[in-house]
Amino acid sequence: MARTELFVRKQAGGVFSITGVGNHPGDVYLVHSGTGTDGAGYGQNPDAPVATIDYAVGLCAASKGDVIYVMPGHAETLSAAAGIDLDVIGISVIGLGAGNLRPTITATATGSDVDIDAASITIRNLRFVINVASLTALIDVNSAGFTMEDCDFYGNDAADEAPVITVITDATANQMVIRRCSFNYLATLDDTAITATPTECIRLVGANRAIIEDCYFGGDFTTSVINGITTLCTDI
Repeated sequence: MARTELFVRKQAGGVFSITGVGNHPGDVYLVHSGTGTDGAGYGQNPDAPVATIDYAVGLCAASKGDVIYVMPGHAETLSAAAGIDLDVIGISVIGLGAGNLRPTITATATGSDVDIDAASITIRNLRFVINVASLTALIDVNSAGFTMEDCDFYGNDAADEAPVITVITDATANQMVIRRCSFNYLATLDDTAITATPTECIRLVGANRAIIEDCYFGGDFTTSVINGITTLCTDI
């Protein structure tokens, strides 16, 4: 039999799986709010996932390429600062499902956010919904090598549901990539016209070598869609 990249793994506490080493060099964890439990013995089997992304992050090991799969229909509320804290180096959080079945994270407090607090984090195919007025900043990038792909952002059902800032960096957030994302602040998910005026969609503070490509931006931004401020950003 020809040698391939496929290999069989028995992750402790999980099921036997055949996978490709290129996509899964480390462990794999699964999340679903409806069927999951945050506790020992969960998260390594699609029939027994954990319930929240943040709990799954705590199961990961740094710099091993661990992957968290968020299952179709997952729904999670973001109600505090660092409500989801991606603080383990090199992990990926990947949503499964298409359209309205994509995993949805709903922000319900003005200070609620997702923190990127470790290097080389990837998130992909998640839907973010703002269900509060004047949310300060939804994605707070504090480390280098962050990648966000194929994610959508919406207000929920009221005219004031657009965040002041959607993505904000600090000066350590070099090599950030935002690709094929959709920022929809002209109308909410239920087609209510949004009258709120966010200041900017992406605020770059010293984020050298940032790449932003193939994205859609809709909204009445009072400063600009993409704003470089405070600390010079080079090679954008």
